[in-house]
Amino acid sequence: RRSLAAGAAVHAPSQATAAAVRDLFPGTPVTVVRWGALPLAAPPEVAPVPDLAGVRFVLAIGRLERRKNLPALVRAFGRIAGDHPGLRLVLAGADGDDRPAIDAAVDELGSRADQVLFVGRVADEVRSWLLHHAAVVAYPSLDEGFGFPLLDAMQAEVPLVASNAGAIPEVAGDAALLADASDVDALAGNLHSVLADATLAERLVAAGRRRRNEFRWSDCADGLATMYHLLAEGSR
Repeated sequence: RRSLAAGAAVHAPSQATAAAVRDLFPGTPVTVVRWGALPLAAPPEVAPVPDLAGVRFVLAIGRLERRKNLPALVRAFGRIAGDHPGLRLVLAGADGDDRPAIDAAVDELGSRADQVLFVGRVADEVRSWLLHHAAVVAYPSLDEGFGFPLLDAMQAEVPLVASNAGAIPEVAGDAALLADASDVDALAGNLHSVLADATLAERLVAAGRRRRNEFRWSDCADGLATMYHLLAEGSR
């Protein structure tokens, strides 16, 4: 607030974040310049998580915090697990404030609880292996200001199922099946559709190949440089 009062400029990586800034600080000019995709490490040839060698799995990446909406994902997984024998749900991320709620949702799965695998925070190469070998990446967040895991999945050529919250639709485009973050049935239905329909999965992957090229750091640098030039010239 003090910085804005002193004439600071605001840069946001998405229209959703820009809208949030404008809601908090009405009248504030915000420049939207999108970030780029972060390069993935080379995945190891041998499965770094032995339990996942040759196994089909749904992957969620991110700290186990409330914003990631993982209890809903666990419940959605429970509703489709019986239709996909051997399927597992992998939660890759450091423990956070939502771990008790996630554990409770896993307990609700009963005999299927052991199909959920917590791998904790993983090294970059392990993360890359998980992305490259997942059947689908799930990103059901309650809110996101951008969404790097979406671009990660596109680079690894994995289909996406996500919520329609925050900046997710802006980043995902047509490379993901989207549903309301609170609609567990819709999330489960989208997961099942991608897992059961190879044509749909490939369509999402193909869309991701196109979509990821729209997020380049060179464009981000150009956008920020333009903003800085305007500030230097006193145009803001």
